Amino acid sequence: MVSRSPGPLPTLRDQVAELRRERKMRDQVYPHLINTGKLQGGEALRRNAALDAAIKTLDRLALDLDTERERIARVARFEGR
Repeated sequence: MVSRSPGPLPTLRDQVAELRRERKMRDQVYPHLINTGKLQGGEALRRNAALDAAIKTLDRLALDLDTERERIARVARFEGR
């Protein structure tokens, strides 16, 4: 097996985007899995709730990180005067 470098690590925004894509895919796939008995409705709800919470958490962290970066940039500009 050949090991390849995945390149730069994904940003928090990249991770949130990927989780949102996963959530949309589940909205398409889960009804079929439930209808065919391969997934229980309650389990689907639990999984989606966990994914939604992860999206919310990472989204908030990304916003906090952006805010902190902006604050640091303002301080650096002020100190550079």
